[in-house]
Amino acid sequence: MSCFARYLRNHGVFRPGAHIVPWLTFFVMLLALAGNLYPVPEGAYGKLPLIFLGYLALGLFWFFWSSKRRKLVLEENSSERKLVD
Repeated sequence: MSCFARYLRNHGVFRPGAHIVPWLTFFVMLLALAGNLYPVPEGAYGKLPLIFLGYLALGLFWFFWSSKRRKLVLEENSSERKLVD
């Protein structure tokens, strides 16, 4: 479920059409990504799509790694609290 839909549900104004907006934005972002990667220009500019993909992959890796690390820290802190209580 998207954050937008969750926000609407928490405020009691959720409607089934609220899922359309996140999916449309996801589709538009995919089109923007495809526009950056194809057609590949010639010469030195031909390497830019590969650099962009590498940068995107690095950002996704960092996001998932840091969120996993944050969950582990939160679980560790909650287990320490149980021992203290």
